[in-house]
Amino acid sequence: MLELDYDNLKQFKANLLNRKISFTIEKKRNEVIFVSNGKRIAKAESKNTISHIKNKETTNILSLFANVKKSINKHLMVNGFEIDKIQKKYDSTFSNRILFDSLPITTSFYYLDVKHCYWRIAYLNGYISENYYKKILQNPDLKIYRNMALSCIIAPKSVEYYEKGILTNVIEEDTSIYHTIYENIRFKAWNLFG
Repeated sequence: MLELDYDNLKQFKANLLNRKISFTIEKKRNEVIFVSNGKRIAKAESKNTISHIKNKETTNILSLFANVKKSINKHLMVNGFEIDKIQKKYDSTFSNRILFDSLPITTSFYYLDVKHCYWRIAYLNGYISENYYKKILQNPDLKIYRNMALSCIIAPKSVEYYEKGILTNVIEEDTSIYHTIYENIRFKAWNLFG
């Protein structure tokens, strides 16, 4: 399979179109794959935050991404694809200065680990199972990637179909239910902070 730079994608596609070849283009997150006659003929991956990591760690991270979506899909199936939507009361930068200024000097404050709160909320809302929640906590190296895994659920996959060099169909995954879940996690955190 041919490995392409993102800069060469347009030129490679134009070449296939000029030759009137039947092919598909599959797009998923940071990856573009060209398929013809059931075989992958070329792919391109954009540089990402895990490209510099060792292979074993990369496997663990990609496994995390896949298992989070799998856990959320299980939650959706168990609940008949019905998700209550949390209304946003505050945004991520809201600061209640009036309340803060009225606090006495002896007021105690608590440190909140924001990088963990989204993962905790995903668990408390039932989007991820207790077993998986605890399993991932045992690997502190995955802490930053937990939030990335939650945000990756909203990345749609799409496929473009070309017959003899002519675009015939485009199918894009509907991720609106995943957007609701992701917003629920964020809005619950922001509302609590507010």
